[in-house]
Amino acid sequence: MTQRLGLIVTDASPLITLGAARALSCLLMPRVQVLIPDMVYAEVTRDMAKLAAEEVVEWLQANRGPVQIAPTTVYAEFEALLTINPQTRSEDRGERAALEVLGYETARDLELQALLLFEDTDIRSRQFVGLLPERATAGTHKAKTVTQAYHPQCVTNGPPWRVFLSPGHWPG
Repeated sequence: MTQRLGLIVTDASPLITLGAARALSCLLMPRVQVLIPDMVYAEVTRDMAKLAAEEVVEWLQANRGPVQIAPTTVYAEFEALLTINPQTRSEDRGERAALEVLGYETARDLELQALLLFEDTDIRSRQFVGLLPERATAGTHKAKTVTQAYHPQCVTNGPPWRVFLSPGHWPG
């Protein structure tokens, strides 16, 4: 049986890199649902003067449907903490929110092949890998390779991205 990608979940750094390169449309080329965890969206857009914030907002507005913001408990807790201390930092909450979305979606649909896109430097320890849902630990591949499989023109010289695939190996 051929495995087919059904979902992309992204962290902040790939959104910022693709937004700065005006290449966010590359995420739509596999023609699958793209979920941006609400915490990730908040990290990218909380300061609209920052790199790619405006591009991400415009891209999301233009692509409602295939691109959606996914609610997370990580973000709800962060908002609650902000009311107590407005100086609360987001720290690793974007990565945790991405894991939450990936875990929820793969548990909800046992046939789902999901891709988690993030930048290596965002993941400061191998402990992150241990937090992935059980069905999402098959392996790692450079996102550049995954992107080349679809559209070589979308490959950028940006940061070293990694992709976690779930379940099994994709692309073959």
